[in-house]
Amino acid sequence: MGGRVAGPGGDGSGFIDLDAHLRSGVRWPELPDPDAEDGEDGPANTTIAVVATDARLTREQANRLATVCHDGFARTIWPAHCRSDGDVIFTLATGAVEIDRYAYAALEALATLAVERAVLNGVLAAEGLGGVPSAAEWRRSEA
Repeated sequence: MGGRVAGPGGDGSGFIDLDAHLRSGVRWPELPDPDAEDGEDGPANTTIAVVATDARLTREQANRLATVCHDGFARTIWPAHCRSDGDVIFTLATGAVEIDRYAYAALEALATLAVERAVLNGVLAAEGLGGVPSAAEWRRSEA
């Protein structure tokens, strides 16, 4: 799937040009003031994922798999991993299948792709809330 499927809405229709806005250095009017003394760093846009496998992984391999899978977030969420985000991926491994280093490399690549697809599927399956249309609702209204 190519192109943007969701984002901040602009005046009228379409998405805000987020790239241009971030380059401008102007903060969003509805965001907390970063210089305020309440300690807020900005909006919290936390994304949480769980990657589960039947592979037998060491603690280090499971930790690395979770770290590598953050690429799936970075490919689908922009900007990702901001200071005020709590993005996290947990890895679970049943240990039922012994794997060698080549299979582990494939696991990293394919698990990252699975995270990427899960984010996109979640965005497209979501329903609007509080008067804000979901990506699917927005697309239907544009058709």
